[in-house]
Amino acid sequence: MKLLKILDEKNYTDDMEVFEVTHSRALICVDGLYAMQRAKSGEYKLPGGRLEPGETPVCALIREVEEETGLIVDEKSIEEIGEIIEIRKDVFDDSKKYICHSLYYKCNVKDERGNLHRSKNEIEKGLELVWISADEMIASNKTLELESSRERDTIFMEMTQTKEANVWYQSKLMTKE
Repeated sequence: MKLLKILDEKNYTDDMEVFEVTHSRALICVDGLYAMQRAKSGEYKLPGGRLEPGETPVCALIREVEEETGLIVDEKSIEEIGEIIEIRKDVFDDSKKYICHSLYYKCNVKDERGNLHRSKNEIEKGLELVWISADEMIASNKTLELESSRERDTIFMEMTQTKEANVWYQSKLMTKE
């Protein structure tokens, strides 16, 4: 998968134990609006989450999107976009170096809906599915002054709004017709 960006806080030492995870994240756009999860704090993030042991990134993407939003991914529509790697001191255990590989995929969803299976943490955050423009998501998240560990999806959405990204995205849409 193409490397899009490395977000390295450089707040760790090389002798720290490494905690490394991989997440799949979905870029779902319908009529110019993107499927996002909005927390009661006002933060927007793309649907997706951590791969379970033995799970492929695509299977995790399909599972996580349904669990978090109730949307059902059309598996035939899934296309790789790229990866963002985050490197920092672990926010839960500052004796560890945290490396997160976020794998981004463009996909469509089916008309029918699945079942929500939100985690306790997702319920506490008040996450809910909303449809919002990229510009609104970016502007809203920027007003929150998010911790660096929460900026990844905002940075990704900014990247999708560049002229080059729009040309690529439109060419991908055209080839599917």
